[in-house]
Amino acid sequence: LACLIFFAGDKLYVKIKASGSPLAGIAQVIAVAIKKRGLKPAKQPWLNLYNYYPPKYANSKLKYTDQFRFLDKAAILTPEDKLQPDGKPADPWKLCTMQQVEEVKCIVRVLPIWFASSIYYLTITQQMTYPVFQALQSDRRLGSGGFVIPAATYVVFLMTGMTVFIVVYDRVLVPTMRRITGLDTGITLLQRIGTGIFFATASLVVAGFVEERRRTFAL
Repeated sequence: LACLIFFAGDKLYVKIKASGSPLAGIAQVIAVAIKKRGLKPAKQPWLNLYNYYPPKYANSKLKYTDQFRFLDKAAILTPEDKLQPDGKPADPWKLCTMQQVEEVKCIVRVLPIWFASSIYYLTITQQMTYPVFQALQSDRRLGSGGFVIPAATYVVFLMTGMTVFIVVYDRVLVPTMRRITGLDTGITLLQRIGTGIFFATASLVVAGFVEERRRTFAL
């Protein structure tokens, strides 16, 4: 049913064709920055760094930022660097654009968030498997007809809880926080991530205490 709904809205989705490999772009910036590590930093990088936007460039154009300046050297144009007639670097492994450098900086900035979110992904994995493991050791008989509730269906409680909380969050928490913080979203994106990680950690702690109590009682 979910697949049918997903494909039914196919014509409504915004689709942007890929314009190259993002991993290759990251590798190019790092490799060129290492090759040009001996160059002096540009005095006015927002003006002096080489920049080029290919036709029909889909990504948002980024302004220069002062973080991770060691990556800026990948966009320093030297006499040895050659350009194509349209201004594109002849060899992207010898010269990158300021836009490419800024995109890599964006990725570096979110790496701490990605690593911290590993706790959340661990929790999601446990929530999808641990209840099934506990259900397999429980009495799942329903009525006198011999019907046994399948252990895997116990995950429906997780899904139901998430569905109910989405409504509460959207209709109760966000309007309340909007009045307090003045933000349209109630709280910032990082605050939402941090709150989610906190509750994810708390849920694992509670599950651990419950399981310890259950095993002690069973023994």
